[in-house]
Amino acid sequence: MRRTSRIIACILAILLLAGSTVTAHAEFSYGTVEALIPVGGTGCFRLKLDGAEDEAYIEELNLSGSGSFKQSFNEPDDYHYEIFSPDEENTARYSVLIRVMADENDVLQAYVVVTDKATGRKTPAALYPVTVNPPIAKEIKGEKNYNAGVFTFLFRAVSTTAEGLEGNLPMPKDAEGQVKRITIVGAGQSEAGEIRFDRAGTYIYEFTEEQGNDRSFTYDKSVYRVIYEVTEAEDGFQVEQTMTKNGVRTDRFLAVFTNIYTPPRNPKTGDGEQPMLWGVMLSASLFLLGAALRTLRKKGSAC
Repeated sequence: MRRTSRIIACILAILLLAGSTVTAHAEFSYGTVEALIPVGGTGCFRLKLDGAEDEAYIEELNLSGSGSFKQSFNEPDDYHYEIFSPDEENTARYSVLIRVMADENDVLQAYVVVTDKATGRKTPAALYPVTVNPPIAKEIKGEKNYNAGVFTFLFRAVSTTAEGLEGNLPMPKDAEGQVKRITIVGAGQSEAGEIRFDRAGTYIYEFTEEQGNDRSFTYDKSVYRVIYEVTEAEDGFQVEQTMTKNGVRTDRFLAVFTNIYTPPRNPKTGDGEQPMLWGVMLSASLFLLGAALRTLRKKGSAC
């Protein structure tokens, strides 16, 4: 009996240890993100950890033009490197800061800033992007309170002065190309969705309302233009936002569309006329029936 109890105790201990081992390995883990560190010139270039000896470099490139070092990361943090050349005629050195951040979906993003140690010039000057979310609102006015109906709006990319985008402006993640459809039920407020800017420039977008088929409403044909001025700063991008309605600057940064509701005054075609039609038909039938009976009576009296 004692031997059986000891065996059971050993089995329980093994199971407990196995369970704690599984728990220890069940910690959250990010994915992997690859950072590209740009470098240009002619000759040999080396990448090392910041503060390490030159001989302890971790990667080397031989270039005649432009290229990039590649480093992979699986944890959010700031990572510091240095780029240098072993060639005696090339004495320039660059410090590299790679900031790895997790977004709202716990997906890692890597932002790279290269600084010339001699001049302090950063490329790019901004360390990480700035995010905006253009707001939109629907108002309903009319002869009586009415808060129903489905209204659809379009958020379109118009233009940008930012370099390297080739006409493709940043858009919310669920946009279809350069257009995002937004639906609001009744009166209320919504947003176009988050837009992330990672380079300086002027970005222009527009809000418009799709014209619906409900004749009870007068739809708003206004055009709201959303303008973002993105500039570089020491620790990130800065953004100034303005909005115009039909070319005139608005007092607040909100695209407000107003629909006028007019309740139907007349019944639907055919509904009011139906009883009258039946009455006319009934009267005509009774008249014809009476005429037929009178005719039969006359014929009967002649016999």
